Order: sequence, then structure tokens, then C-alpha cells
Amino acid sequence: MGKHVDSIIVSAPEGVPQALAGDLRILGIFGDSRLDKFPNVPTAKEQGINFNISMWRGISLPKDTPAALITQIHDIVKKCMADADFKKRCEELSVELKYMNPQDLGKFMVSEDARYQQLIMSEKLGDRYKK
Repeated sequence: MGKHVDSIIVSAPEGVPQALAGDLRILGIFGDSRLDKFPNVPTAKEQGINFNISMWRGISLPKDTPAALITQIHDIVKKCMADADFKKRCEELSVELKYMNPQDLGKFMVSEDARYQQLIMSEKLGDRYKK
């Protein structure tokens, strides 16, 4: 935006408003499919780059958090995700909502860590993981 960076990789909420305003040009989508707001922008796979990444977010609590508090926070978050205004804003920002219960989110996080471990090691992208 300050005209001192030639390119960036951002998630939809950080880029969609600027792209809609004409201040940012989207070259590709790293998700599984094109964005509804930008149907002419191809995915990375469509451009021959065999890689995808999705934005995901979750809430973590300390492992000794009482079960009743975990349930209470879970229920509040799930209710917020179902709120019509929240869903509308997510749609405006091209954010795909996907609910996961705490157990499934935990499994997903472990699988994502393994995915990035493999990528980092195979492409020699750093020394975070040692063989």
C-alpha cells in the first residue's frame, strides 16, 4: 500500500478490501478454488503451482482449563459463528467459515504441523525441524 513492496501473500481479510478498492492486484489464489469476488483470478494450481494453503483460526486454552469453561467458550464461539451479521461480514471478506469441534480442531492442527514439517524439510526452508 505504501508502494515499497512489490508483492505479498496475505489471507483474504487482509487483501480483499484493498483489491476491491483497486489498490492491490491479486495474481493468484492459494486456496482450493477461486474467490467468488474475483472469479477471473486463477488458483495457484491452475497456474501450475502445486501448493495450496487455507486460512484457519481457532481458540486455544491452557490444558488445565476446567471442562465447564471449555464448553462455555466453545458454545459462545459457535454461536458467534452462526450470527447472521458475522457471517455476512465474513462473506464480504471472502472468509469461508468452517466449524470444527475441539477434538477435530486439535487433530487438524497436528496434521497441519506435520504438513509444514514435511514441506520445510523437503524444500530446505529452515531448521525448525531436525531429522
